[in-house]
Amino acid sequence: MVDLNGLLQATTIDRFVKYHVSEQEKTLNLRFPACSIATKRHITSTTSILDVKGVGMSNFSKPARCLFMEIQKIDSNYYPETLNQLFIVNAGSGFRMLWKALRAFLDARTLAKIQVLGYNYLSNLVEVIDPSNLPSFLGGKCTCSDYGGCLFSDKGPWKNPDIIDMIQSARATEEVNGNEAINGVVSDESMGIEQNKSSLGANLKSLELESQERKSGEKLEARKIQALEAAIAETAAKIQALEAALEDTKMALKGLAQHLKELRA
Repeated sequence: MVDLNGLLQATTIDRFVKYHVSEQEKTLNLRFPACSIATKRHITSTTSILDVKGVGMSNFSKPARCLFMEIQKIDSNYYPETLNQLFIVNAGSGFRMLWKALRAFLDARTLAKIQVLGYNYLSNLVEVIDPSNLPSFLGGKCTCSDYGGCLFSDKGPWKNPDIIDMIQSARATEEVNGNEAINGVVSDESMGIEQNKSSLGANLKSLELESQERKSGEKLEARKIQALEAAIAETAAKIQALEAALEDTKMALKGLAQHLKELRA
């Protein structure tokens, strides 16, 4: 039977949420692998039974609503596919009124996995759960007498030492392979860095050669310019000399013309 108000008198929302997360992690990391080994098939989800006898609007207080919302949010965000089926049993009229409000906070995929059953639920349960695994207080044959009752029991293949050794060995192998993969990545990255260094060195040498060639070309161009400037200066000097000679020729022609004039007179 669920008594959220009574639960919150014994603990806090924060502590219960932490307990819930630790149990979910234990299920993922230990219970599912152990069940997979024991059944020789991949197990990744659970079938749960929730007894809500006596639960209704009157005893679903604000703290209880906060706890429900927090658990639902965590399971939806971090463990969305771990629920196979949920049977809610002993649901009276009070819970059914409450369920109308609660279902609004659940997504369609989760709602499809939930069956809300009244007091005649046994035939539904034994369709998917063997009576030997069903607690006696729910109509089954299991009592877990060695564990103080089914509610206090953590019975399952995850208690088998051989299976635990197999899980630990598999996990150790995964860690080794993971480390080797990391080392391989580091090695590949180192090779990539060396290749980049070589490529960078080649590029630097190429740039240096280009720079030297550019400087040589610039020097050649400077020499050409200097030679051209010298040629221009030499040409200018020759032009000046020609101009001076032309002036002298003009003066000589003028003198000759004057001498001829005088001879004719």
